[in-house]
Amino acid sequence: MLVDGGGILDERTLALLEEADDIVLPLYPEIGAIKALLSFLEVLADVGGLGQKTTFVLNHVFPRELVKVRDVENTLGARVAFEVPNDQIVFVKAVNEGVPVVVGAPRTAAAESFGRLAQLLVGSTRPSAQPEEAARRGGLGSLLRRA
Repeated sequence: MLVDGGGILDERTLALLEEADDIVLPLYPEIGAIKALLSFLEVLADVGGLGQKTTFVLNHVFPRELVKVRDVENTLGARVAFEVPNDQIVFVKAVNEGVPVVVGAPRTAAAESFGRLAQLLVGSTRPSAQPEEAARRGGLGSLLRRA
């Protein structure tokens, strides 16, 4: 079963996350989104034990790399397992036609990325999403640390 947890973190959402076999967290390569994700991860850390079943997916919504993947990983203290490449034409076409990218444009880089993510979630090995030592953090870390 696949559940979209939405944008509100409440008791129902936390219960879903605790029961989930896998948690996929999409993120955008922008400082505001990363900062919000860090706050969300703090809440998940309080719940405990969710890090081992979390997969981070970086959604490249911008045609140019504004924030480097390694900086995102260093800030999160975790590995980005998948990257969805920017392909505005493919995504707009999918939305307008109501046809998923993997069906309407199966040979695109975005469709291949979604296929690899699906394979991961149905049984191959999970990339590690465990936080690393705080000392290893760099990149955006100084911009995102709480005072």
